Amino acid sequence: MIITKTEKSLSIKHHSKLAKEIESFVEVKLNEFISQHSDLQRWVSGAMGDSVEWMNACRIIEKLFSQIKHREQILKNLEISIIQIEDKKTKKKQVSYVRDNLENKDMKITRWEIYNAITRYITHGEQITPFIESLFHKYAEKVLVTPTAKLPMVEKVLTV
Repeated sequence: MIITKTEKSLSIKHHSKLAKEIESFVEVKLNEFISQHSDLQRWVSGAMGDSVEWMNACRIIEKLFSQIKHREQILKNLEISIIQIEDKKTKKKQVSYVRDNLENKDMKITRWEIYNAITRYITHGEQITPFIESLFHKYAEKVLVTPTAKLPMVEKVLTV
């Protein structure tokens, strides 16, 4: 967890088979860290209580992450898949989003869940450069500290 507005950070990078074993350790340390800082408690509480329709979550992530490969992995953490369609005549690509769990098709997603999906990708993505990691931490922070109504969204999204 890196929040530049308060110059507080907690970072545990893990790229091994031990990731599953240390996941609970990371959760405990993160919860301790949040409970020690009232501003983080306020942001996390706000992000947990502020939900958005899953399609709007896709729009927010699409606006923040222009590259499909990054967006696809982040959305995978939210159980959402990307379908990319290319018009054969114009070669123009369109993107659609589909919930992987169709039982909960109308589910809302909190900003906290979006934040966690981004940071999970950052900490588990093995091919992320330090520059991209830093940039994505800024995007994750933006999701955490900015109310949903003020987050950037894409104008139009094709749905399937």
